Amino acid sequence: ETELLRRNLQPHFIMNSLMLIVEWVETQPKLAVEFIEALAEEFRLLNTLSQQKLIPVEQELELCKQHCQIMSSRYQQTVSLDSTGSVSSFHLPPAILHTVIENAFSHNRMLEGDSIRVNATQHKGMVQLIITAPYRNQQHSGTGTGESYIKARLTEQFEQNWQYQSNPIDQTHWQTEITMPLITRLKD
Repeated sequence: ETELLRRNLQPHFIMNSLMLIVEWVETQPKLAVEFIEALAEEFRLLNTLSQQKLIPVEQELELCKQHCQIMSSRYQQTVSLDSTGSVSSFHLPPAILHTVIENAFSHNRMLEGDSIRVNATQHKGMVQLIITAPYRNQQHSGTGTGESYIKARLTEQFEQNWQYQSNPIDQTHWQTEITMPLITRLKD
């Protein structure tokens, strides 16, 4: 829980968001209020979800859409999240999709109208998630904190019964694949 909150409350993200709010309070107060409300909602969702070991995919996607809204406001570029797939309801560790999407914004340059796609498929008791995002930063760099978080949460829940792969698939898209056991219901 602490790791999830620490990873998402990065000083750089908070500082940039606060500076944007200060600017908007003076120039576009309505936009500032909307941004503060969206930011508060994302933190509320993160706090709620971080207390659980597995969450419904619908809650995870709600968190991801909230993050896309915040980042779209922050960069003044509309970026959407589209989800498709044959699995309508399953459980996964909290914030693993959120982390992938957060990385898409952090290590990339998004443009107006971009879309991040999440596709879920089921096969032989496993669910495969494929997250595809635009890729314009050819010098990808990072500390690996997000990827470490994803792998740690997958290992915590599924031991070694999962797969994770993340890399560019062509000159314009980055793809992350996560395969894990299909859990449609939690035990009481």
